[in-house]
Order: sequence, then structure tokens, then C-alpha cells
Amino acid sequence: MATIVDTIMTTYQELFTVRLDHVAYETSFQVGPDTIITSSILQDLTIQPDTVTRELFKNNSIGYTCGNNMIICFLRKNSSGPYITLPSLGTIRLLIKNKNDFIKKTDVKAAGSDKVYQFTNKSKTGTASNRFITVNSTGVSDDDLMLASTVKAEEPCFGVIDIFINITDNFYRILDGNTLESPGFIILFNKK
Repeated sequence: MATIVDTIMTTYQELFTVRLDHVAYETSFQVGPDTIITSSILQDLTIQPDTVTRELFKNNSIGYTCGNNMIICFLRKNSSGPYITLPSLGTIRLLIKNKNDFIKKTDVKAAGSDKVYQFTNKSKTGTASNRFITVNSTGVSDDDLMLASTVKAEEPCFGVIDIFINITDNFYRILDGNTLESPGFIILFNKK
């Protein structure tokens, strides 16, 4: 009796990454000649998509994961691009919630309910090697604070990461037509 086995391969690729840099959370150690740096920042920050983004993820074969100091957003792809064409005017919004220890270690304001930090690929404060999504390349500042009524986060949070799908800047776009660019963005937090 012959057995037929079909192999189904599903390929995923990074849509974008966001690295959360903060020296107060970094630990380095030597492994042979290499220095390894780890971060515990995600013990004091929680990252989650808002409701609209969760729906976008569900309908477009997109997922995300967080670890060390990285947020990785990935999507199912075919040979040349996304498996499903993304909406051109869509926005991926990730909510950032913090624990009190984060505010104690970080040079930011505890803005309360009136203001929210907004980090976006519209800020464009870097280059191909340092794609900062803060208003200033020197790190998060009051310039990144927006009125909560303007940002319109669906629930109280420390900040939002808004990645716009229709950005055309070569360094900050996530798609070039239907070709994945897979940029790596950076949010630099300064130590208090």
C-alpha cells in the first residue's frame, strides 16, 4: 500500500521590527570573543495591538511577537510579497503599557491620561542604518508626547507605535508596491 504525503509550506517574513533601546535594561556578557547584550525592557513594558490592528492581522495573515528588546511583526508571504495585498491606507497600531519601574528608570514624563507618547514611521529622524521612529534621533522626548484626544488610543496607555502602510520614504516604508521592505525601526529611551 502506497502512502502519499503532501508537504505544505507556509512562509512568513518580517513586515517590520521595532527595537526598544534602553541602557538601564541592558546586560552584557562575554561568550568567547563575542559580547552578547540582552535586555529586560519587556518585563516593564507590554506591547499589544489595538482592536483594529488585531482585525487587520487576522484578515491578512499577520502576526507579531515580542522578546528581549524586539517587537517583530511578520506576515505570510508568497514568492514575491505578501500573500494577501495589504490595504494601502492601513495603519498598524501597537499599544505600549508600562509598569512604574519603567518611569523610574526612564527620562520621560508620566503623562497621565491627558497625553500619550506616539512613535511613528512618519517621524523619519534617521537613515538606512538608524531608522528612529521618534521625533528626535537623540531619543524619546517631550516632542513625542501628544494629546490623548489627538492620538485617540482605544484605552489608556503610555504610548502607541503607529506604522503607516502607505509611507513612501525609502528608509521608512514597509512595502515598495507589493514587495516587502522589512525595515528595522528603533525607539531609543534615555536613562533617568
